[in-house]
Amino acid sequence: MRKNIKKILNWLKVAPLFAFYQLAETSGGQPTTSGGQPTGASPSASGGSGQLFNYFGSGSTLDSVLSKIIDYFIGVSVSVAVIIVIYGAWKMMTASGDPKKFQEGQKTVLYAAIGLLVILLARGIIGALYGIIQTL
Repeated sequence: MRKNIKKILNWLKVAPLFAFYQLAETSGGQPTTSGGQPTGASPSASGGSGQLFNYFGSGSTLDSVLSKIIDYFIGVSVSVAVIIVIYGAWKMMTASGDPKKFQEGQKTVLYAAIGLLVILLARGIIGALYGIIQTL
């Protein structure tokens, strides 16, 4: 079971790269005008426009980019925490009267619940730190 958890965690490390790759593939890798032509390129141009593609939308700022990244990781973290809570509950149910195994399951659920609480409070903590930094 630990190998499976390690595989899931390793996959979660590359998931953001996959998401950005999908964004580039669905948009063709270049921003386009309403006519479907790449921005900054003439209709006869066969190459790229020489501009970088903004994956986060036009007019995005550092704050909005960081907000989107944080939202993505919060979503992934909540999903992982729920899976760990279910795993801990499964350990408790399959303890078969063994108090040591039951206690391990309880600790797993407790630590996952604490982690879930920290994840859910993360947005508020980041906002508070951002407010403190702006007042300096």
